[in-house]
Amino acid sequence: MGKVTGPLFSLSASKVFGKVLEYRNSKGTNIVSKKHKPGDIGPANYSIYSLNARIYTTEAVSKWLSLAVEEKQQWSDYIL
Repeated sequence: MGKVTGPLFSLSASKVFGKVLEYRNSKGTNIVSKKHKPGDIGPANYSIYSLNARIYTTEAVSKWLSLAVEEKQQWSDYIL
């Protein structure tokens, strides 16, 4: 059972609340995180769709940053 002092998200809390949220104190900072269950999608095993979206976004940003100033202006004019 979670131990709460004051309203949630305001002062302090500890342990797990309702098997969903985990409250803890780390280096003087109160932290709230989602309690993951075995098999949940977490940072270690994202779906292939989110990984592809991340890859395409990274490529698009790197290509945009590699454009010359004149090319960026042409694209900006074209969009507007």
